[in-house]
Amino acid sequence: ITDLAMPGMSGVDLSRELKNFRPQCPVIITTGYTTSLDPQNLKSLGIAGLIFKPATAATIGETVHRALSPGHGKSM
Repeated sequence: ITDLAMPGMSGVDLSRELKNFRPQCPVIITTGYTTSLDPQNLKSLGIAGLIFKPATAATIGETVHRALSPGHGKSM
């Protein structure tokens, strides 16, 4: 799980770098920004989940469960 906006590197950039070493590693992006994100675009980049802040423990748990389940790319 990584934040979208970080100093020096975005969560999407981190995901790209991670996928170079571990292509099957699921990445979940969390963010407080809602206007500039397209779940379909993130899915095409290999992002397994998207959590909008503020998030509940249930939302985080469900998203992590989906990302770690077989066939996790079915829904975001």
